[in-house]
Amino acid sequence: LKLQFLYLIDSPTTPKALNMMLNPSAMAAQAAAQVQREEPVDTQPQEGPVKLFVGQVPGVCTEEMLQPLFQGFGNVLEVSIMRDKTTNRSKGSAWVTYSDRSSAMTAIELLHNQHIIPPQTNPLQIKFASTPPQLQAKTNAANSPLYGHQQYLLKQLTYLNKFGGHTHPSRGGRKVFIGQIPRNFTQEQLQNLIAPFGGCEEVVLLKDKVSGQGRGCAFVVFSNKKDAQRCINDLHGKQIIKPMTNPVQVTFADGELDEKEPKLFVGMLPYKATEDDIRQVFEHYGEIAEVALLKNQAGLSRGCAFVKYTDMKSAAAAVANLHGNFKMEGGSSALTVKFADTDKEKKKRQKLKQSLTQLAVLGNGAPGHPQAPPGGAMHSQAGMPISERKASGPAGANCFILHLPPHWGDEDLQQSFAPFGQIVSATVFRDRYTGQSKGFGFVSYNDPASAQRAIVSMTGYQPPNHTEKLKVQLKNNDKN
Repeated sequence: LKLQFLYLIDSPTTPKALNMMLNPSAMAAQAAAQVQREEPVDTQPQEGPVKLFVGQVPGVCTEEMLQPLFQGFGNVLEVSIMRDKTTNRSKGSAWVTYSDRSSAMTAIELLHNQHIIPPQTNPLQIKFASTPPQLQAKTNAANSPLYGHQQYLLKQLTYLNKFGGHTHPSRGGRKVFIGQIPRNFTQEQLQNLIAPFGGCEEVVLLKDKVSGQGRGCAFVVFSNKKDAQRCINDLHGKQIIKPMTNPVQVTFADGELDEKEPKLFVGMLPYKATEDDIRQVFEHYGEIAEVALLKNQAGLSRGCAFVKYTDMKSAAAAVANLHGNFKMEGGSSALTVKFADTDKEKKKRQKLKQSLTQLAVLGNGAPGHPQAPPGGAMHSQAGMPISERKASGPAGANCFILHLPPHWGDEDLQQSFAPFGQIVSATVFRDRYTGQSKGFGFVSYNDPASAQRAIVSMTGYQPPNHTEKLKVQLKNNDKN
């Protein structure tokens, strides 16, 4: 105490600071106040729009530049840069308002203290605002008439990645769809129809949102899978309910038949990792049937593999414990572990990407896009016809990659950048005559946040057996 007191006398502390250091209760009160300033209580509504405070925004950043970054996590209602009332200069912070709490929480989880917007050197600081949302005006996220359809297709790709191709999680084979029932069918009549097949947990008659009239179909969730199967076997196509002229149709709801096998895709593996190394990591969660390390044409590892278990429980345990949580020795980041696509999911993903490609071609006829010359196909600088171009993501989600290894193909590029988000397309540009790689390519994601993660993680990365480090940045037309 004497030493502390002597130090205080000799130091240039103010009387207020001296009082704080000699008064423990005052120090505690100040510390509590500091914590409260740094982590305000969440006062945003549980339902409806939610407002976020965003700090460490570059002074040159505008609402139009900030919007695409946050649009990737949900429906953004408003973006507002805080400005000085006198000079109109940015204060380096902004308000972002989402239409729902879930989107806001996702933005906080993935961007707060993790994402940097150049030329700023500090990561964004994002938290719930201390004031309720007060929308002034809707921002113009996009002026293109094709934008809405593009967002719909991108959303379907996100669903495909999250739920395995379906817009809802499976009920384990207990949910059935019932069609060809009268439009005036009541809840009670439907329950009487399905009562002989077992107990049910949920009965939903689909109705028109405007008129409220029934659509002639329904969803039913049974207590167990056997009852659902019995309903299908005994009712499908075997009974006509007047005044309908066609028999009742009963099938499993989309996504209820579990086509998954206990097969996992594993990304972000160290390039030096062998199949035995991978097996040692994954065998802790169950019996492994097969490990297959993916390699390119040169016989070198692509940094990813497939691991197949003998049962679903073991596979699910591996995903829950390893995905995003475990980094192998020599790896650049934590492993990406997810269930491998089924054939049905692969076909659906391919169909969605084709639709996005067609949409991109249509976009070339919209205002602000080059038109094809009469009587001839329009070609890009790389010699690729526009009709063969791969789809692009939304603004701010398209990356340009330089110094690619000469032996890399489209698949190598996609596998290397897949851990950072949902990829819409990946293309290595090649000479139109020799077919040799030009050393650069493009990767398009379905949201800007994924592109920023790829830029931060892959810039400066040197692939094995390659003399140059990758340079990753946004495409030129995405920088503005």
